[in-house]
Amino acid sequence: MNVLLRVIKTLNKPPKSLSETRLNKASSELSELMDVGFKLDWLKSKLEEVSLERKKPDVDGSQVQQLEERVKHLQLKLDEVSLGKKLSDDDNESRSQEVEERVKHIELKLDEVSFVRSYQMMIMSFVPNK
Repeated sequence: MNVLLRVIKTLNKPPKSLSETRLNKASSELSELMDVGFKLDWLKSKLEEVSLERKKPDVDGSQVQQLEERVKHLQLKLDEVSLGKKLSDDDNESRSQEVEERVKHIELKLDEVSFVRSYQMMIMSFVPNK
């Protein structure tokens, strides 16, 4: 009974606070309990849910918004460079390349965030609602 209570206590903690080792131990203990005859399908489902939640990246709308604002800011700087304000031709070219690289980097981050969100939605579609 102590093992069962320990597994339940573990799964009631916030998913992000659990280590992979602790989840593996809980899974092992749960399997042992099921092997000796305990009917714990409900707890196995909870373990799978907690494992999925723990693996979700920390991505939220505020990060996307911040990245979009940075892209807009960099686009304005790129436009400024393209118009040749206050800079010589050599400086324009150098600064233009720098800004373009920064914009590309941010666009890659936005693509990554978008991919992660799509992945999360796909995973969540497989998790049954309660």
